[in-house]
Formats: sequence, C-alpha cells, structure tokens
Amino acid sequence: MKSIFLIAVSLLLFSCATMVWISVSTPKDEDIIDAKGSKNELYIRSNQWMVRNFNNAKSVIQFQDKEDGKILGKYLMNSETYIGESGIYRSPLPPIDVYSLISITVKDNTAKIEIEPMGEWKYDRSNTYLLNYSPERAKSDIKLLIESYRKYIASIEDVWKRPETKVSSEGISEMGIAFYKAGAAKFWNQDYSGAIADFNKAIEDNPNYMKALYYRGLAELQTGQKNDACSDLSKAGFLGSAEAIEQMKKSCKN
Repeated sequence: MKSIFLIAVSLLLFSCATMVWISVSTPKDEDIIDAKGSKNELYIRSNQWMVRNFNNAKSVIQFQDKEDGKILGKYLMNSETYIGESGIYRSPLPPIDVYSLISITVKDNTAKIEIEPMGEWKYDRSNTYLLNYSPERAKSDIKLLIESYRKYIASIEDVWKRPETKVSSEGISEMGIAFYKAGAAKFWNQDYSGAIADFNKAIEDNPNYMKALYYRGLAELQTGQKNDACSDLSKAGFLGSAEAIEQMKKSCKN
C-alpha cells in the first residue's frame, strides 16, 4: 500500500513538472486600406463590420466618434478551458479570456485598422494543462481579422446609394424603402428599438424585404430578442442573404 502511495505521489509531481507556464503577448498589427467612399460611408461600413464581429457579450464597442471617423472596441480573441490529464492528475481550469483593442479610423477613401492584444496571458507550452492559445495563434487570428475588415470595407453594398424608384425590382414601394433607410440610420446610431419599429413598417410593406429582415434580426440580437432575431435571419437567408446565413451560424447555434 505504501509503495502504491509513493508511486501516486511521484506521478502527481511528474505531471505537474510537465507544465510549462509562460506569459506571452503579441505586438500590435495594423493596416492602411485604400477604399472607395467618403468618410461617412466608410464609417458606416466600419460600424457594420464591428457589429458583425462583436457578436458575444464580452466583445464591446467602447467608443464611437462619427465626426472624427473613429471607432474603438474591446474584442474577445479567445476563451477556452482545458482539462489537464496526465497520470492520476486531472483538473479543469477556469477559462482564460484573451482580449484585444481594435481601433478603426476612416477618412475619405482611406481606412486604418489597428489591433493590439491587451496585456499578457498565461500559456502552457507543453499543451497539457493551460489555455492552448499560443502567440502564433494570436498573430494568425489578428491577420484574419484585418483581412476580414479589408474585404468587407471594399465589398459591402452602400445602402445609401440604392436607387429610390417608385417600385423596386423586389416589389418594395418608395415608402418601404424610406422606412428601411430610416431604420438603418437608427441602427447605426445604436437606437435599436427605433430601428426595429421602422423595419417593422418596411416589412409590412413587403414581407419578403430581405435587407429589412436581415437588419431587424441584427437589431433584435442587440435588444436580446434572440428567437425573433433568428427567425428574421433565417427568412433573410432563405431569400438569399449570405450575410444572414453567416450571422445565424454565429448567433443561433443553440
């Protein structure tokens, strides 16, 4: 019995010895992008990109200044809990959240994005016990975010330049388009309840108004109406909105 106890203690000490605790951080990364559009148009696009990516309660847009064309957000890069298991040692560890500051500044035809991880975090280089979020993974995630922003700022349709014909090809009346644009303006000013009210009227005009359904879904996510939001996003996706389908994958899993 004594020998079994000694073996168990030895295994415990050995398993603890395999842990390689280090503190890591990664440097700031940035990119300056040539993008067609006025400062106001690029500001709206950047806001939309932020809303699409800041899709959990821990990621927060902290500062917005439309006049200066600046947006700042605290973004959750990674949050994982690993259960270490070696020999007789097995213990879950609390999640370690890794955040970064995302700063966007826009001017006419130019956008700058800066992403800087906030401080250091613990990393187990042995990949046995602690959060397996290496500096290499962090750098890769930052590059992917910058590339995502670059593509989005260059390709998103500008809602303000849609032709205001009396009846569009989607069968939407001039009044329906007006309510949609009013809702979009309130959405970007973070008046989500007011935006929903306007989108409601646009959708009453045409129940298959894809963009109004999509943006109403985004506004409903912001006001905690997840079931309604997922229903709107599902319908917008069925009508052909790839953005709605992507948002559903992020927000409507459970």
